[in-house]
Amino acid sequence: GRMVRRAGLRETGPPPADKPGFWGYTALSAEDVVRTYRYLLEKAPKGHREFVLAQLRKSTRCGTDGFDQTFGIPRALERPWAVKQGWSGFGDVPAVPCRGNVRAASAPLGIGRPVLHTTGLVGERIVVVLTLQPAGTPFGVASARLTALTKQVDRAAG
Repeated sequence: GRMVRRAGLRETGPPPADKPGFWGYTALSAEDVVRTYRYLLEKAPKGHREFVLAQLRKSTRCGTDGFDQTFGIPRALERPWAVKQGWSGFGDVPAVPCRGNVRAASAPLGIGRPVLHTTGLVGERIVVVLTLQPAGTPFGVASARLTALTKQVDRAAG
């Protein structure tokens, strides 16, 4: 819709017809995530930019659903960062919920390919790491894999 055109997104699609309104099922590419951050930084109205960045900087260790969301950028890279994490396919809640400084244990997975993403701003760089995990991968394993990959991406980017 409107923001797809405004931000110049080329590889983003709505959720499938059988999942209307489920924004988490929106199809997108890493390149379009970069375009979204560029739009936010370079073209969005100042008030919108400041609001969104303030929210991304407030990322907490524990998500409201109980998952530990300090994988990828928050675990691999030093601040300053402003991040948006994403996960799906790991069940509705972790087997052991995240609590403060205690890392949550992974929950067993059902059928399907779980996804785990980390995106954000690290200093003045845009970092986007999107992954599709093998079926049956526990959250903790996927989290460690994504964090290691994020470190490799950071090293490669110099």
